[in-house]
Amino acid sequence: MLRKTYLIFTFALISVTCINGLTSSAGPFELPVVKAPAGPIKVKASSLPHLSLMDGEYALNALSIPYIKDEKLRKMVATFYWCGTPTIDYVMKRGMPEEQVLKDRAARIETDWSGGAGDKSAPL
Repeated sequence: MLRKTYLIFTFALISVTCINGLTSSAGPFELPVVKAPAGPIKVKASSLPHLSLMDGEYALNALSIPYIKDEKLRKMVATFYWCGTPTIDYVMKRGMPEEQVLKDRAARIETDWSGGAGDKSAPL
């Protein structure tokens, strides 16, 4: 009984210390102001693949995974689209898309991912 009380007291003390440490350093502070350069901003095009993760895009891509013909590619794409929350939200708000839309999306994913991981095309 004494050991159990000691453990509870220790955990309570550690919790209070951690909470006090977190809140004691919090206070009003100002973020540094960064000014943008005058004139238009030029952005250099990236050679990296474009990853479009808007909820609708993510959900349609995730729903089209079963329609991908190449099994190895299907597994690789499935590891990328692992989160079901955007997919469930999309289906609850808009309903299940037509099968042909998912087949077309799967064909697009196959062509985009055939050279390597990543969605290389511009978002629809």
